[in-house]
Amino acid sequence: RSKGMAGEHIGSHPPYGYRKNPENKKEWIVDEEAAEVVREIFRLCVSGYGPTQIANMLTEREILCPTYYALERGEKPRTVLPPHKYAWNGPVVAMILDRVDYLGHTVNFKTHNKSYKCHKKIKHTPDQWKVFEDTHEAIIDKETFEIVQKIRAGKRRPTRMGEMPMFSGLLYCADCGSKLTFHRKADEPAEKHHYICGNYRSNTSNCTMHYIRNVVVERIVLENLKEVIRYVSNYEDEFVRMVMDADVRQKNRELAQKKKKLIELQKRIGELDTIFQRIYEDNITGKLSDERFMKMSKGYEDEQHTLQAEADKIQNELQQEEKKSVDVKRFLAIVKKYTDLTELTPEILREFVDKIIVHAPDKSSGRRLQEIEIIYNHIGEFDHSKVTLWKGNAV
Repeated sequence: RSKGMAGEHIGSHPPYGYRKNPENKKEWIVDEEAAEVVREIFRLCVSGYGPTQIANMLTEREILCPTYYALERGEKPRTVLPPHKYAWNGPVVAMILDRVDYLGHTVNFKTHNKSYKCHKKIKHTPDQWKVFEDTHEAIIDKETFEIVQKIRAGKRRPTRMGEMPMFSGLLYCADCGSKLTFHRKADEPAEKHHYICGNYRSNTSNCTMHYIRNVVVERIVLENLKEVIRYVSNYEDEFVRMVMDADVRQKNRELAQKKKKLIELQKRIGELDTIFQRIYEDNITGKLSDERFMKMSKGYEDEQHTLQAEADKIQNELQQEEKKSVDVKRFLAIVKKYTDLTELTPEILREFVDKIIVHAPDKSSGRRLQEIEIIYNHIGEFDHSKVTLWKGNAV
């Protein structure tokens, strides 16, 4: 424990992709051959492949699995040997994708044993970990790691035809908040592949379809990205100012709404305390029977517990929101990587876009008009109408 609290590595073996420094056993150095496999695993995940698919690819390419890789380098087996030396599996890939160590950080106390007599490991939650940053060379950059964690949280699945749609896990219904699901027929052209609201699909009375074709989303997002990149390239300072101003206004609106809701909840919780006190006094004086008192008090207590849980959740959200700030510099760094953007790939999409909100189509004008909101990583939504207006004034 003393070593762990001091930031030393306390595991017996470095994670796959690292090895101990022969000159200093406490130090981890990059094992370039294994590290390149780790980078490939992260690249494949960003491209849209899941852990099992990635494991199958590595097995087909006959890349040594971590256990046999260590064994062939003279190390002792870390786990039970797989059936053959190229046998990768989904859980192993998932574990690699989740490891914070690849950012160059030392993570101690992820597990513990009840006692020296019991060797079964008990997992700690991430808030119980002890993380020491920049203790060794990173294999994965922070941006890629964060993108992968978002993808992993989305739990995307391939279609029955084995495809992983580019926008899977990114499209959300503007009305009910559900994710849009991908649909296609085996013999239909790509132009007809589309998404619909998952909530509507499970029960058509719950929401509306929010139908939108994949090629339409791809075209809009690509055009939107090109416009942002062109604008940033020419008017970087103005872009930063606009994003910061928009973030402050949006954050102030959201915080005001949440604070208002919190005040309402706290007011009702206080009212329930008063009501409970009154029915308790009525029960003591005989105005209210014990049976009636028990029934009423249970109802009020249940309501109060529900309200308190909701108030605690909002309170926590407010604390988290106040800690957040727009990271424009990180967004600018991504933009500068793609100054000549010509096509949209899963990697580029995930680097730029956090989520896309799809509204129901408006047919009132006789034409089918549909709005989508693109929420970018690091900066949120960007209002392109202001870009056009500002450029017009500049000219």
